[in-house]
Parts: sequence; structure tokens; C-alpha cells
Amino acid sequence: MVGNRNAQIGSIYERKFAELLQSNRLLYEKIVSACKSESHMLATNTPNYDVAVVGNLGKKTDVVIRDTNGNHVGASVKAYSGNGFNQITRMSIENFVKLFGVSDDVYKILKVSTIRKARKLSSKWISDKDVDLVVQEFERLASDIIEVSLLGEDRPQLLVLAESSLHQVRVFLMEELIEKIKTELGVRITPRGVISLHPCISVQKKGGNGRHEKYPKDDLRHGGNNIQVKAKPALLAKLIEPITAIDLQKNIECVDKSD
Repeated sequence: MVGNRNAQIGSIYERKFAELLQSNRLLYEKIVSACKSESHMLATNTPNYDVAVVGNLGKKTDVVIRDTNGNHVGASVKAYSGNGFNQITRMSIENFVKLFGVSDDVYKILKVSTIRKARKLSSKWISDKDVDLVVQEFERLASDIIEVSLLGEDRPQLLVLAESSLHQVRVFLMEELIEKIKTELGVRITPRGVISLHPCISVQKKGGNGRHEKYPKDDLRHGGNNIQVKAKPALLAKLIEPITAIDLQKNIECVDKSD
């Protein structure tokens, strides 16, 4: 399962990123000072700091950098190989509709489309007859979906993209990246019926084999019928310049050679 593999690799890189920051003060200062809203962390007398892995708490922040003055910076870590295709949020259709204020008409479309695809995997999720209404609705919602999916309630200041095959970590300012995405929105329905908000981010029916589910596959309570927002990390990494790119094999900053 790609999702499980990404999660396992992600846990490894959360630890690697935390260990690197803890052992390299200059790198710590460079990254934290780039977070303008948190620049007071680098106060006079440069306080001591620690870096903690806090993943798997149901939040977006995976790593927290804290100093002895009580200030902190959070980082969301996404690991991938090649182009990558990572889940950035997932929820039931009902919760999605409530959270983003989806109209009743599009709510009905999402329910009917999801049940249809659950019964016939080869079918499109959003059918051709519903394209115009769905596109119009998601043009209204796209910015909020992207912001909530990447930031959650805890709103990490950093996005760390870890390319496992290159052993490279790139660190970005989350707010800067999100603002860049918002300037390039272009909602469309792909040939497979997926809702594309941006070349890097899409919304789709989750899927899955449901071996451990107690509900039938065409029941909206089945986990495979959740709505999933997914991102392509390799493309995200090309949108803006990183604060830094780090070769983890050598523990040095490097020039990005992934293009």
C-alpha cells in the first residue's frame, strides 16, 4: 500500500530532520529565523532549544522546535519517492461538506458519485453531466480546502519535503507556499473524474480494499468512501525556493538537483 509506505518513510524522516536540527545550530538558526512571525526565537543570548517529533497526534505538525523562552516553530514532514502522491487530509463526505460549506446540490452529487464508483471501480468519480456544477462549486472552495488540508488547526510554519531516493530534505515556509498555490488555482475534472484544484493538489474518493471494514463497500460510512485531498510533493517542491536543501547522507546544505 502506497499510503502505508509513505507513512513509514515519513516517520523515518521526521526523526532524521529532528536529529539534524538538534545537532546543527547554524541550520536551526537559519530555518527558524526565516519564520518572520517567530523571529523573536533568536533573541539576544540565543536561548537553548530542543527538537521533538510529535507525529501521529492527529495534527499537521510532525516536528516541533522549541526554545527555552517558550517559543516554538512547527514543521509538517512529507516523505516521498520519485514524483510522490501523498494524502494531506481525509474525512467523510458528511464532514467535508460541513467543514467547507458545500452546497446541497453538490453534496448530493458527491454522495451519488461515490456510491456509483464504489460499486463499479472503473467508473468516473465525477461524471460528465455534473462537471459544470462541481467545478463552479470547487472554484469557490479551492483556497479553503488547500489551506485547511495543509495547515489544519495547529498551522505549522514549515513544510519539509523529504525525497527518500535522493536522501534530500527541502524546507519551505508554509505560508509562502500556500500563497503561491492560491495564485495558480485552476479547477477542472480529470478524465478519471478526479477534482483537480491545482497541478499539485486534487480531491478524490479515497478507495481501498476495505478488508477490515464492517460496512458494505457502497455504504458511505465505509472508510474507502471518504474524501481524500492529495498532493504531489515533487511538484510542490518546484513552486518556490526552499529555505534550505539538505543532503542527509553528508549532512550538508546542497544545490537542488531534482529537476
